[in-house]
Amino acid sequence: MQHSAILLPFLMIGLLLSSSRIPHAQAPAAAPADVGTIADIMRVSYEVISGPAGAVRQWRRDRTLYMPGAHPSPRENARPWS
Repeated sequence: MQHSAILLPFLMIGLLLSSSRIPHAQAPAAAPADVGTIADIMRVSYEVISGPAGAVRQWRRDRTLYMPGAHPSPRENARPWS
């Protein structure tokens, strides 16, 4: 458990930096409060994907967290946390 707690922030940052498909010219601007610190980025990431079933997600806000040109890259042979 402790090992995964240490790795989780690094994995989330990697995901955030590699997960957008919006061209640079169309990328929405991030709110300064959403990206001021790594903690802010993590908080907003959870806010975007969390909520009750059927609630509208904030995907436009989510796209503001990524670097222009970043693309999601699923890991092959990924193993569940142990």
